[in-house]
Amino acid sequence: KNKVLKALMDCRYETYGIFTVKAMWTAFSTLFSALEETQEGSNSFETTALQWLKSPLILFIRRRDKFRQAVSFEIAKQSGIWRKLRGDKTRKSDLLYSYPRILACWDQIHKDEVSWLCFFKAYGLAYHEIWYEDLVAEPSKEIKQALGHIGVEAKREMLAESRFVKQSDIRNREWAEHFKTRRSM
Repeated sequence: KNKVLKALMDCRYETYGIFTVKAMWTAFSTLFSALEETQEGSNSFETTALQWLKSPLILFIRRRDKFRQAVSFEIAKQSGIWRKLRGDKTRKSDLLYSYPRILACWDQIHKDEVSWLCFFKAYGLAYHEIWYEDLVAEPSKEIKQALGHIGVEAKREMLAESRFVKQSDIRNREWAEHFKTRRSM
């Protein structure tokens, strides 16, 4: 059940034993709750996570514009497209604006962020905070700082090259403005 995770964890002690996990709070808690059930004793999933992860180096990425984040989250849920490769066609024509659904995304984003921050604080875990907006504006600077946090020296100017492209468009902006206006009422 946990062979893949164990293999990844074992790689930490090799020369380039760095790996990353991008996890929303629900996925993180679900994974380590399942692993907790396979171990003897009764630990919290957080304790189980730290037993597996040992001393994790944490890069915590979050977004200032929660309105746009909630809209993007809802669009991804409706479309089933969580990331877009260069050249992929956009299939967002059948999406419907829904204030209650975006509000649920908004609530989930805030709940997850608070859960992560409480977890870091409760277990004394240092983290490097990266704001999405700063990463988009100055990727090289943010990548260099993140690498410094995990103990990797950037030998040259780093520029993120990704196969993925930004998905948001005018619909995201319009929905975010509509949501923001209604939320402020």
